[in-house]
Amino acid sequence: MTAQHLSKRALERRVQELTLMHATSLQLQEAQSVDEIASRVVRLIEGRLGHPFVWVAERVGDQLLMRACDGNREPRTVRHAQSLPVAQGLCGAAVRGGVTLMVGDVTRDPRYVPIGHEVRSELVTPIRVAGRVWGVLNVESPLVDAFDEDDRQALETVAAQMGAALANVLLLADLRGSRDELSRAYDQTIEGWARALDFRDRETEGHSQRVTELAVELARRMGLSGEALLHLRRGALLHDIGKMGIPDAVLLKPGPLDEQEWAVMRRHPDMALALLEPIEFLRGALDIPSAHHEKWDGSGYPAGLAGEEIPLPARIFAVIDVWDALRHDRPYRRAWDAGRARALIEQESGRHFDPQVVRAFLAWLDETGDVGTSSEAAPDGAAGATHRPAGDPVGLTDRPDRRGP
Repeated sequence: MTAQHLSKRALERRVQELTLMHATSLQLQEAQSVDEIASRVVRLIEGRLGHPFVWVAERVGDQLLMRACDGNREPRTVRHAQSLPVAQGLCGAAVRGGVTLMVGDVTRDPRYVPIGHEVRSELVTPIRVAGRVWGVLNVESPLVDAFDEDDRQALETVAAQMGAALANVLLLADLRGSRDELSRAYDQTIEGWARALDFRDRETEGHSQRVTELAVELARRMGLSGEALLHLRRGALLHDIGKMGIPDAVLLKPGPLDEQEWAVMRRHPDMALALLEPIEFLRGALDIPSAHHEKWDGSGYPAGLAGEEIPLPARIFAVIDVWDALRHDRPYRRAWDAGRARALIEQESGRHFDPQVVRAFLAWLDETGDVGTSSEAAPDGAAGATHRPAGDPVGLTDRPDRRGP
């Protein structure tokens, strides 16, 4: 009868351990962070094996920092310490030696350091990630000789599963960090290009940054978000990048352009497309540089697109681009006041601009009274000197007026 009872008990323990292994595998597949992995493991061990004190700590320098304890409830395990020196305690010894320690009576082990509750037995095993000891998985009991070899094997198996899950999560975190760092570097490069364009053409200095901020806000108000908003921002910053290919003799000419020069100027959206399209991370940002001179009625350039053929980011940007041009001084005219600039935006709805975008923009104006930082506006009618090409009733097609807002 005794042998039968022991055999039954061993079978029950084996089933319990296998169930724990399976549950751990399922739980860790869904975990997305270090803290989630740690807390799920702690809850599983506490619930499946019934041990009252369970915790996970990560080695950071010469300290072991608690990541989860007691099923992530009130941390009674660490009442007196959120970290432990690696040089002390049974956990420190497990980390330093890279081995599992099973102590039947901690009061007889000089390495034990009490941290706030009555413990008599302790089982601690290292957690390895990519071949190095990442931290420890620790189980404690108020009973003497509470753990046996089956417990050791179960805990080591869970620690191995945990290490594999941590390796995946940490790798993803590193990849995300690298991606974010690369993305920041890309954006800083784009901003540098935009500043270089503004420096080259002093008449519009600061224009690129202003219109970018305004276009992003208007797009957000119209429901754009996430990647769409990121691409719009990049496209707005680079809206005039094609002018890098325009000769100084044309771009910086002080007087009106002749027909041949005007034909060269109109090529800058196509130049932007040729310049940016080979750059993979900027392919989603091409709408504005290539199409912000298109008009709702089809009279724009370079492709003569009309209505919703024009990408929405370009339609949003067109309103902002003209608004900013009107509200700031240029060498050939004074800035317009907000009322006069608003009237022109309304007038061009359905001709130059998408009526839906105009409505959203005017609602924004109604809410705030003005948009963007403006120079001192000229009195109505005082537009200053202009050189407007024939067929440009608005006087904003290209500055002065020949190169765009």
